[in-house]
Amino acid sequence: MNNMTINSLAVGIVYKEKARLDGLAMQVAEAQYEVDQYQAIVDAETAKSIQFNDYLTAAEANKTAALTNLNLAIDIDSSVNALCTSTGVALKQTGNATREIKRVSGEMATLINKLIFTVELIDRFGQLVNKQKLSNPLIPDTLISFMAKATADANNAVALTLTALQSCYVAEATSLRSQQIIALENDQVTTLKRTIEQQAMASGSQEIGAVRDGNFIVGFTPNCTGVLALVRQAYDKASEKYNQALTNVNIVNQQLAYAQSALATATTSLNSYQAGLAAATAAAYAA
Repeated sequence: MNNMTINSLAVGIVYKEKARLDGLAMQVAEAQYEVDQYQAIVDAETAKSIQFNDYLTAAEANKTAALTNLNLAIDIDSSVNALCTSTGVALKQTGNATREIKRVSGEMATLINKLIFTVELIDRFGQLVNKQKLSNPLIPDTLISFMAKATADANNAVALTLTALQSCYVAEATSLRSQQIIALENDQVTTLKRTIEQQAMASGSQEIGAVRDGNFIVGFTPNCTGVLALVRQAYDKASEKYNQALTNVNIVNQQLAYAQSALATATTSLNSYQAGLAAATAAAYAA
């Protein structure tokens, strides 16, 4: 083999090695481009994950606040119900007491009439006895004294009964006043209870708060005006937003995990191509 043939073979080998090295360099460049792309995706997904986690934190705080408000509204409703029951019982009792006092007052008035009539009879009988005493000395003085004492006792009984009747009227006026105050309080508490628990009418004129298909219906229509229903509706909406935010965070985390996995695979491929290029380049220089 002459020198020209050897030189031609050497040049051919060099071009072949250069072509192989260029191919490896292109694979490295493509792998680097892919790594850069996945790195950009991972960076974007990381930023998105941080943002959506912030949304989740805010939604959780809103849900907690809404739950606190709901529990407070339930406690208030329970207290108002207890107060409404108490005022209702008190109103009934004062009504019974007022009627009983009126009955006693009526009986006392009737008794006074009877006592006054009795006093008049005793007085007339005493006057008759005194007249008879003038014409008949045999009538005992003890009878005169007894009649005088009976008249005095009857008058005292009338006075005491009048005092008792006056006390009945005072008690009746006080009871009526108390009944009016308790009635006003009961009306106000009932109004407050209605404001808290008021429910609008659902479709088909079915009242909210009824049971439909085994479910208790409360606070799920736009025209509910009760405080409890509105607070419950606010909590339900806050829970819905929290659940949606949690779902979004899980989706973003899955996307981020997929992008990180793809980045790791692409990085591994890049490292492999870079190692192959480095080895081939070293071999080519050594040859």
